Amino acid sequence: MNREIFDALYEVWQKKDIKDKFWTDDLALLYGYPSPEALRSAFRRARKRYKTDNFNYHKPVNKKIFIFDLETSPLIAYTFSYFGAYLSPDSVMQTPYILTWAGKYLYDNEIYGFRLNSDEALEGNDLSIIKNLIEIISEADILVGYNLKNFDMKILNTRLIENGLKPLPPKQIVDVYQEIKKTFYFHSNSMKYVAKVLKVHQKIENEGIGLWKRCMNGDEDALIEMLDYCKGDILATEDIYIKILPFISHPNMGVFNQDSIRVCPNCGSSDIYQKGKYYTPAGEWLTYYCNSCGAFSRGKQNLLDKSKKKMLLIK
Repeated sequence: MNREIFDALYEVWQKKDIKDKFWTDDLALLYGYPSPEALRSAFRRARKRYKTDNFNYHKPVNKKIFIFDLETSPLIAYTFSYFGAYLSPDSVMQTPYILTWAGKYLYDNEIYGFRLNSDEALEGNDLSIIKNLIEIISEADILVGYNLKNFDMKILNTRLIENGLKPLPPKQIVDVYQEIKKTFYFHSNSMKYVAKVLKVHQKIENEGIGLWKRCMNGDEDALIEMLDYCKGDILATEDIYIKILPFISHPNMGVFNQDSIRVCPNCGSSDIYQKGKYYTPAGEWLTYYCNSCGAFSRGKQNLLDKSKKKMLLIK
């Protein structure tokens, strides 16, 4: 099937009504194929050739999805023991503040990154980089991160209120760490381990707590190194997110689609086709497969007619 025929058929196929039979003798005759099955097979082969991009980074930038990560200072407190230490509020010398943050839009080559300068690090003053972060992520609809819900978002909200700033507008959140814990059984759920197993961008190694100490002492070189470390986490997080995307529950990308066509709810691609059915105790639904990310989804229309529904018994 050449590109001209494929494009014409693809446009018709996207507008099809799921209640009607699409692959018919008349359609096959119209496009010069001996049977509906021959046309359908040629269409599938052409779709893979012309439409599928197999998750590479030549995909268009998705301004709806923003991936970000924070690096913070540690809590500093007085304690009398390593073991079973109880920290009263009076023993806390300094609460965590943000040292650096980095982020990028999905599939974008540009990584945003901001860090404290030497004076800000010594003072624990992260107001300027928080304002930078809020300005950018306020434009996105979906935020992605590793342990985003339990760490980054809580830290950010804490620093917002401590700095006298207003909260973020509501956002959909995909926490890659939580999705991995819920869906898979890796022997470790750490970013470093998962990135290694999946053979994607690796975390950047650093010297450990010494780097954090140098940052808090206002060492400019250390702050630059911390920002580079943070950017490395962004690349690893994006790669892992793309790998697990077809397996997870995801905010429905069809909601953001401006065209009246079906798209994959996980990645937003229109390169989907009907493949099989899904059954529940009270319904029959068409299932769809995405050639772009590999996710399965199902239609919202119950295919059972009213008489069949009335005859069903549910335990």
